[in-house]
Amino acid sequence: MSTNGKGGGFASLREVYLASDARFTGRVSVPVLWDKATRTIVSNESLDIILMLNRDFAPLGTAVRSDLYPSSLQITIDALNDRTNRFLAAGVYNVAGAENQAAYNLATSQLFGFLEELEQMLSEGGPFLLGDSLTIADVLVFTALVRFDPVYAPLFRIGGKRLLDFPALTAFVRRVYEIPGIAETVRFDHILAHYFDSDWSIPPRRGVVPNLTEMPWTKCRADEWVGR
Repeated sequence: MSTNGKGGGFASLREVYLASDARFTGRVSVPVLWDKATRTIVSNESLDIILMLNRDFAPLGTAVRSDLYPSSLQITIDALNDRTNRFLAAGVYNVAGAENQAAYNLATSQLFGFLEELEQMLSEGGPFLLGDSLTIADVLVFTALVRFDPVYAPLFRIGGKRLLDFPALTAFVRRVYEIPGIAETVRFDHILAHYFDSDWSIPPRRGVVPNLTEMPWTKCRADEWVGR
């Protein structure tokens, strides 16, 4: 990451955190809303940032403007966002942090159960999760799913299924990605560097074996390999 001008010319996101708080020793995370005038991080909580951008920064936008948090859907959006945070955004980390096979199996079951739920929602409705218009609920799901196959599955050892195994979700991610202006914000070079070449890592887990991902060219299903 590199910024210029009042942004500070930072070479890495950790430098941004340290500029905001020189005593910072925690884990660097994204996204970050940076105040150039006061040189401090306003927030690093994705949902709070989205709400602020949708509410306070909307007049500054140059693209087609739409309300991502319409009053008529706010209760439904909040409920879905809560489940997304628990079972997807945090769910992948529950898989990564599982200390034994039972915990791993439970975490993957909850994760894929929620993805199946989203798959059904899109299959029965759509094109977005709550109808014809993009909402904050779609943004939260998209930002997690866009990392699923390139990062979460290999790094967090999430075996069993890939995003590709959910056709409606795959089409949804492609649909959001193709909205003008979205693709430019998805920097896979930054994403991969952050997860695979940064100052934090997933601890080794002995006794935890990932589920076998189903592959169309195998002679039997993944669950038939159990016990072999």
